Amino acid sequence: MTSIALILLSWNNTTEVLTLIESLLNAKIPGVETHLVVVDNGSSQAEVQALKSLEGDAKVIYSPENLGYAGGNNLGIKHALTIGTEIIGLMNSDIIFDAGQFRGFVEDMIANQQVGIAGPVIIENDKSYVGGKNISVDLNTRIQREDGNQSESFGDWLDVEYIPGTFILFRSQVFRRVGFLDETYFFSGEIADFCFRAAEAQTKICVNKNYSIQHQIGKNTKREGLYLYYNLRNRFLFVSKFYPGLKWKWCIKGSRFALGALLRLNFRRFRTTSIAVLHGMTNKFGNKNHLFN
Repeated sequence: MTSIALILLSWNNTTEVLTLIESLLNAKIPGVETHLVVVDNGSSQAEVQALKSLEGDAKVIYSPENLGYAGGNNLGIKHALTIGTEIIGLMNSDIIFDAGQFRGFVEDMIANQQVGIAGPVIIENDKSYVGGKNISVDLNTRIQREDGNQSESFGDWLDVEYIPGTFILFRSQVFRRVGFLDETYFFSGEIADFCFRAAEAQTKICVNKNYSIQHQIGKNTKREGLYLYYNLRNRFLFVSKFYPGLKWKWCIKGSRFALGALLRLNFRRFRTTSIAVLHGMTNKFGNKNHLFN
């Protein structure tokens, strides 16, 4: 029997996590042993207490501090490797899926042994996305579905350079061959980094065009500031590792973002982008959430 571990991060969003776990419990796949793993990333005591209701339905791992997307998921990935699951999935807690679509996607991944990393079509508002392009190019590198024919495809699978971490499946041997997510990113860019390393190790990375999930994007001013900061700053980390000659390009690009925000009198965005460029150029990575409290 094939086994799969599905890993969810929890960071002060227990209600979302509990809702998704319930959906997953109702979407069990015949002939597939499913392990649900929740990693709490240093949530408040009240949130941690609420998560205890999951024990029995899921393995809950408690981290005393916020390790970021990469660090938290690495805890879950290591657990999954320890128990020997063949497939490992990472999921955002703010996704909605049809049970039949979910089952079909997982079953197709299990059946297509040549695919090492896979994702479904991601629907956000009225747009559909099919993976992404190399993140050294720009801030927005996700591929809208109408642009998907620019990549090679075989059957229902579309070759892409990375799969967003919204919902992504890996064969366990990919982690054994490539290593874990780079925790230096803390948040944003670590999946693109991992996919880049996996592709160098001849791993096939694909989106299955037949299946989709919905990603609910809420409006949260604080999180928007954090997203912008990490998204821009971590471009510097990515290019430093893989394209060191592009670091000054990102300094110029980021400075233009900051100047544009200043000219529009958007002082919050100006501050966020300026700090991101400064930290990127001076190699100050890791957790910087405290700057946006």
